Amino acid sequence: MAQCPPAFRPRVERDLDAAWTGIRTATVDVAGRRTSWGNWGNWAAYAGQRGVDLWLREQSKVEKQSYLLAFAARVQPGIFGRAVQAVGHQSVKKPSVTWHKPSSWPDLTTQDKATGQTT
Repeated sequence: MAQCPPAFRPRVERDLDAAWTGIRTATVDVAGRRTSWGNWGNWAAYAGQRGVDLWLREQSKVEKQSYLLAFAARVQPGIFGRAVQAVGHQSVKKPSVTWHKPSSWPDLTTQDKATGQTT
């Protein structure tokens, strides 16, 4: 964690907490393990943003575990990968209402003395 930029530390810590929560109840099957190997590009982006060597060569065992768990916490809910997320749309329709100034409001138009034009 010492090499992680301070701005990213809270995110990594949050990711670690989420990962450990998932580990307590998780099971891993063969298909899931194969899928996880497909995340190398996502790992490269994640590690690169945090200034971590892709192969974790210079990290201690605890740091390696921490970074990998933090990354896994982002993969599991679909932040990386091909998660299906619902995307909706709305259309905006311009109302066909004409607004009129109330007659009780003062008239704020002025007339230019030189040209005689009203503004």
